[in-house]
Amino acid sequence: TSPSTASQAILQELATNLSEAMRSDTADDSMILAGLHFLVINGVETALMDTAPALEAYLANPIPASSSVSETSNAPCPHEQQLAFACLADTAATRAAANPQFRRFAELFMERSVAVARQHPDHRFLQALLYKHGEMLSAAGKLAQAEKAWSEMLDHMLASSDVMPDLPVSELPGRTGSGVASRIQSPKVDISEELRKKLLAPATTK
Repeated sequence: TSPSTASQAILQELATNLSEAMRSDTADDSMILAGLHFLVINGVETALMDTAPALEAYLANPIPASSSVSETSNAPCPHEQQLAFACLADTAATRAAANPQFRRFAELFMERSVAVARQHPDHRFLQALLYKHGEMLSAAGKLAQAEKAWSEMLDHMLASSDVMPDLPVSELPGRTGSGVASRIQSPKVDISEELRKKLLAPATTK
């Protein structure tokens, strides 16, 4: 249901206050994230669109390193930020199904979440975000950008230390340097490239 006139006025005031906060040098990131989440869930597109210029400028700010966030500070750490922006992106993407104007905000939030996740040494969450980002871009018809996101995801997956290393022929159980082992040859294909083709095929054939 649509918000009442009084509710719309409150949401409009929230959008104005958020815009001012995002332009401030002493912005409270926690309050901004909470305000954005409330606006995305309850807001009408006009209130949210009013925050767009300030939001784009705010999201263009450098991402603080984990070491620069004080333990006594109210500012969310990078890990909390990436989770918060990922939730915002998912909520905005859901709203975009009924109102395409929310898609712009979904992409902005997801891009910020991915940017924060790139700074984290454990890239497993980044891989999940890149997959989701690719899906979001593909649904919007931005196939080249979707392929770029999925390609980056594959790069991280294939570079992961969890990937099983190649087993030298000399270490194969019950084998020596002669006989069967001597006839084992390296594959003639680039496995990573074949995997990339399989996963990216849906985006390039739409």
